Amino acid sequence: MKIETVLISVYDKTGIVEFAGELARLGIKILSTGGTAALLQQNSIPVIKLEEYTNLPEILDGRVKTLCYKVFSGLLCKRDNEVHIRQLSEQGISFIDMVVVNLYPFEKMMKKKLSMDEMIEYIDIGGNSLLRASAKNYKFVLPVYSQDDYTTILNHLKKDGDVPFEYRQTLAQRTFFFTSYYDSLVAGYFSTQTEKTAYPGTKSLYLRKLQDLRYGENPHQGSGLYGIMNSPVLNYAQLHGKELSFNNIADFYSAANLMAELDRCFKKAGCVIIKHRNPCGAALGESTLTAYQKALQSDPVSAYGGIAAFNSDVDLKTAREINKRFYEIVIARRFQKEALKELRQKKNLRIIQIKDYGSFLKQDLVYNSYNNLVLVQDKDVKLYKKMIPITKAGIKVKEKEELLFGWVIAKYVKSNAIVLTKSLQLIGVGAGQTSRIDSVNIAIQKARNNKFKIKGSCLASDAFFPFDDCVKLASKKGIRAIIQPGGSIHDDDVIKTAERLKMPMIFTGMRHFYH
Repeated sequence: MKIETVLISVYDKTGIVEFAGELARLGIKILSTGGTAALLQQNSIPVIKLEEYTNLPEILDGRVKTLCYKVFSGLLCKRDNEVHIRQLSEQGISFIDMVVVNLYPFEKMMKKKLSMDEMIEYIDIGGNSLLRASAKNYKFVLPVYSQDDYTTILNHLKKDGDVPFEYRQTLAQRTFFFTSYYDSLVAGYFSTQTEKTAYPGTKSLYLRKLQDLRYGENPHQGSGLYGIMNSPVLNYAQLHGKELSFNNIADFYSAANLMAELDRCFKKAGCVIIKHRNPCGAALGESTLTAYQKALQSDPVSAYGGIAAFNSDVDLKTAREINKRFYEIVIARRFQKEALKELRQKKNLRIIQIKDYGSFLKQDLVYNSYNNLVLVQDKDVKLYKKMIPITKAGIKVKEKEELLFGWVIAKYVKSNAIVLTKSLQLIGVGAGQTSRIDSVNIAIQKARNNKFKIKGSCLASDAFFPFDDCVKLASKKGIRAIIQPGGSIHDDDVIKTAERLKMPMIFTGMRHFYH
């Protein structure tokens, strides 16, 4: 289908003079609007102003300029339909073979915190309609919304006088993705201004790809990293190493969330080591090096191939210790110059800087997909409703700090989760078990395997104890205090057992299942 007439109306005029100039040299007639027409005329490119073509002026401060019967008839006519052709002829309407349009920068303006009245003026109606009409009639009309396509289109036109059918289909598909994304931005903006709930009857969700990933959970699975709606900005920077894989991203966010939570609760240097989204090491210390050494001691075998995250500067001494072992990723707020040089000796080690751990704890929605279903929930950013001792046995200040430390870690352990800590150091983890007593046994065994003395440690459980068996076992092994949400129908039995065993216990009133 030979392209003879093009309609150009662009907000972002990057590259349009060059593109339109080449179209004109190919003998293609150009229709254009307002500022675009003026720019092309200033550059000696022949243009027919759209208002001259339609005999209708732009009105309503530019809100209506392309929304015209004559324009859309020229776009939507099926060129292989005799009735359509006759009707256009009777009305004196010509075909429009290509539309070059980009939309008002609604996404960009959302970041400027304008008033709602100001934002409304950046909702593009005419441009969106032109693109959708062109994409619908892609067999005969070429939709062009991106400057990235200008060169390809010109190459096809110069070589063949037209563009291939397959490329027309591709542009149509991409155009509908683009307009859908644009509408999702607008819908998302309105939901923040007017909705009383995050869970309306219908929900608009659109993704923008940030980067390709090496592979998914397994090498035979493809994978990509996408930003949802208008939040595609990565809150970290990769300074060195191989590109990230699906599992790297999952582990990285588990590490960053846990480190952010510990950083919020404790003003000490901290280190967490994550393996398969579970913490296998965690500690607070007086220095970055001390925190790392304690975290590694938690479970040095499981730390192999894991992710180490820090909330403080990584110095040269710490970097040298890190390089003695194999890690996939090292994360920190800052890396001292010599430390970064040391870590970069490992060619494949991914080094990631997070300047603002607090960004990982902002309230948001979390999406999980299962086949063609999507579960949506609020992000779990709260820690507890209360911190109330519910047994008569007194809890010392240091014990309360220890219990809080374990409670934060338990929040990021796969359920059913049991965490043992001592001196602000993780010493045992029972993760992902179908029975809570099994998780307790595993945490105890892990602590023993790594030569920790269990006596005097504290226990944190991500959910309530359904029975008192876990309390009995904890007491038998010398665990000195417990923190758990409470809320079981057997709470009274659990409390009585704790009282009898003189086991201090805190209820938080909030569970943290992590599936």
